[in-house]
Amino acid sequence: DKEMPVMDGHEATRILRANPKFRGHIVGVTGNALDFQISEFLSCGVDEVITKPVKRDRIALMLRQYGLLHDIAPIHIVESGISSTVDVSVAPPKTESPNDRES
Repeated sequence: DKEMPVMDGHEATRILRANPKFRGHIVGVTGNALDFQISEFLSCGVDEVITKPVKRDRIALMLRQYGLLHDIAPIHIVESGISSTVDVSVAPPKTESPNDRES
């Protein structure tokens, strides 16, 4: 998030990107939707910026693009006046077997 109490999203992104072990995606979330504000976020190293209020369908589409959702249930998405249907579903939770527990 761009506005956080201890450090903002720009600083957090710079720290993550400076860590050679970090291999994840960074999605900036902000209520600041002007083009130059989004460009600032992108220039700090985020992969994508979404603006508040965040819609569930937008998150689902983004997670699917990053391979974090499985194709099962269709969700209808309307964004920028363009309507489409995509197949997305949250990955089933991992269940812990008795053999997974430490003694």
